[in-house]
Amino acid sequence: MLLPTYFIIDLLQSGKLPTTHLPQNGYYAYKIDRDGSSLTEHLNTELFSANNNNPFCLSIDVNDKLYASEHVLETLIESIIPLTFHYMYIKRATDTPCIVLETDGTDPERFIQSARKIFSSHGYNDIESIIYSSNKAPQAYRENISFRTDADITQLSVKYIDILKNSAHPVSSLLFQVADLDSLPAIIHALQEADNKLKKELPQFCNLLEEKNAIRAENQQLLLQKGILEEQLQSLNSYYLSNQSDNIYKRQVSQLLDFYKYEYEILPLWYKQFGHIVKVLMGKRTFKSLFKDNVKKYKK
Repeated sequence: MLLPTYFIIDLLQSGKLPTTHLPQNGYYAYKIDRDGSSLTEHLNTELFSANNNNPFCLSIDVNDKLYASEHVLETLIESIIPLTFHYMYIKRATDTPCIVLETDGTDPERFIQSARKIFSSHGYNDIESIIYSSNKAPQAYRENISFRTDADITQLSVKYIDILKNSAHPVSSLLFQVADLDSLPAIIHALQEADNKLKKELPQFCNLLEEKNAIRAENQQLLLQKGILEEQLQSLNSYYLSNQSDNIYKRQVSQLLDFYKYEYEILPLWYKQFGHIVKVLMGKRTFKSLFKDNVKKYKK
């Protein structure tokens, strides 16, 4: 897939896990409703007993009913945490699980803040939220575009190509609400055919998308390495503080800090400059600011 693509599976509707293998950049997002405690237990059993080789995350519908009771909200968040320990659960940075949030216009920030607090109590650093709107997308969520798959597959493919070619806003993720698991192989085939068509018609555009994905993947690896180094540093620093009389640990901490700073500073200039170009393509920075210092750099 040219962009990170999430196939949202309503487990209450499907009654089973999908078995279709997803292409690169394809992920499953299993939908959990506000009364989904028993559903998460069933999903937990299925995931840990099945041979699941597809990366996945969870999808949650954020609406006024979810916010009606703080107890319901906290119970739901607590119930999904065991699923995030699965080895195929999407974590793009150290201890930062991904969650897809669907909103009908309800502000998802309350859910995000509650989730961060509860996830933190279980040892996680943060959560990554991918927010999309089931209605007309607010400005803040237009980078994540959703599709329904109960329409004709040909029309779905046409709409998919049109979004990638003509969207007025930078697109970060695509989300497909899968109505029928049996149709999933045909949907994936149609999307791959659409990708091949785009590669022939707009090779430079597709190359930029692939480079963007490669940079994102490299950045994720750097974040993982950064997280590991920070954990090692924290561990060494704690050990040093409990053994202040032994200077060897102080030297080790200092060496580790120097190594971390050195690895960051030697990143090639072209890599940093290319990051500015990516920001322009994503609509987060103005094009003129690449050449002039006296113009506004970043868009609101």
